Amino acid sequence: MARRTMKGSTFDLAYYQTDQVIALFEPIVEQLVKDLPAHQSLDVTASTLSLLAGQLQQFQQDYMGILSRPGPTAPTRIPSKSFKITKPLTKRHPLFTILLATLRFRIKNNWPKWDFTILSKRNMELIHSIRSELIRRHQLQPPRITFDASVPSKDRKKLIPLIRKVEG
Repeated sequence: MARRTMKGSTFDLAYYQTDQVIALFEPIVEQLVKDLPAHQSLDVTASTLSLLAGQLQQFQQDYMGILSRPGPTAPTRIPSKSFKITKPLTKRHPLFTILLATLRFRIKNNWPKWDFTILSKRNMELIHSIRSELIRRHQLQPPRITFDASVPSKDRKKLIPLIRKVEG
């Protein structure tokens, strides 16, 4: 079922289950499997990767979107443009990094099954981990924030935790 976002666009998880979209994930399956630890036993197919990408976006929209209240410990969202697919994926695409970081996080934390239907600490840690990997690979630029000399020290101290939250 399509859901309307604040900007009027719709998000439809079924889109990620169409044959045309699944085919765009085919070129990265083998490379993802190579880049994962050898002991992993995950089902990595174009279909599961496509669905995982959709579920991550849906989770962010539901629990970290403009209409939700994610709380003070929630990480900053992964930009939607990082999920954009217009042609078959390659290793250099941000979505490859997102999927690789997600699968590595699952293996590292012995996460047996995805559950993006709830707002959990583990899901928030996953989003933070993905953002950090995108930044490390220079696929996401953290904001650069500076204070004008006129900003009082008291206000700076209040703002610094917010800046750190967005990895600025």
